[in-house]
Amino acid sequence: MVELFVKYGGMPFWAEFINRFYDKVTRDGALREFFVGKDIRRIKEMQLSLLEMTLTGGHFPDEVMYETHKHLGLSEAHFRRFIGLYERTLIDLGVETVDVSYMVEMLAGYKDQVVIEA
Repeated sequence: MVELFVKYGGMPFWAEFINRFYDKVTRDGALREFFVGKDIRRIKEMQLSLLEMTLTGGHFPDEVMYETHKHLGLSEAHFRRFIGLYERTLIDLGVETVDVSYMVEMLAGYKDQVVIEA
């Protein structure tokens, strides 16, 4: 998986991806409410670290992911919207289809830790 991280230019490329992705997320009518009053810079840094970890063969601990998201009340529709914007941003930046599919599948694997509907 290290190859995937470096394939597109390493940290500079993925930092640009995260910036563009969160620009979309924070403007999205269904998702922006979850980011109001939050430190977006810190969220981007954490997301970039998570991305680097997962693209180089690691896995973010499920329990930490759950604890981070449990209070948000994210629905499956929110999660699908988030993944859709993620996928769209990868495509917009020219990531190959096979790599987009892999990354979307990897992100979807966290669904049970972040979708916690009451």
